[in-house]
Amino acid sequence: MRPEKGKVKKMKVKLNNSTIKMVLLQRDVSQNALAKSIGISSAYFSQIARGVRYPSAEVQQRILGALAPMTFDELFVIEGSDVHQDDPGGHPEKEG
Repeated sequence: MRPEKGKVKKMKVKLNNSTIKMVLLQRDVSQNALAKSIGISSAYFSQIARGVRYPSAEVQQRILGALAPMTFDELFVIEGSDVHQDDPGGHPEKEG
């Protein structure tokens, strides 16, 4: 289904929390150790893991590099919402 005219699909990339927990457990690596290895704070990584914040493309690449050979599709989930193209804030379309 295509977005209505004047709307674009805004996508956010979210860490797949259940997968990341499984991978870290299998590799005997803590979230803190992973965060340190990719150059971000453990607090920021915790927010990403809980879905409170979305990782930038650069952080996504760092996570992929640290957890190779895991793939993007295994580690991340893409969320999308319709937003008005003329809305500079990119606010989601309100329903009803």
